[in-house]
Amino acid sequence: MQNVGGAFGSAVLATVVVNFQNQHSRTLSHIAVSYQQGFLWAVIFTAVLMLPSLFLTNRLGKAAA
Repeated sequence: MQNVGGAFGSAVLATVVVNFQNQHSRTLSHIAVSYQQGFLWAVIFTAVLMLPSLFLTNRLGKAAA
């Protein structure tokens, strides 16, 4: 499952970078900005997905022990 999630995340970030590059000219500064957009979305995805992970606890395991 982790491999599928990693592949999906890489594909989404590559799509963000390529779409930004296709919308702008291919100068060095625009290429750098497109990678900056990709890293920005990676940080946003990480922050958003960390919130639900804080609520994942092992309450059933603690009650059984």
